[in-house]
Amino acid sequence: CTFLKKHTGKSFTEYINELRISTIAQQLIKTDSPITDLAYKGGFKNISYFNRQFKKIKKTAPLEFRRRYQM
Repeated sequence: CTFLKKHTGKSFTEYINELRISTIAQQLIKTDSPITDLAYKGGFKNISYFNRQFKKIKKTAPLEFRRRYQM
């Protein structure tokens, strides 16, 4: 954890959440799967926590993100 914090400036949890959110964001664009399903499959057990983390990292809500970037 110390190594990660030193080299990335992020805690282990922050780093993992960013990886999870990035993967879920890709799925939001590529699929029509429900957001809750993607959040659970992405490792989030609490939808409120997922929404807060998504907004923190992507600066928008998951549904707005999907609407903006889905083709």
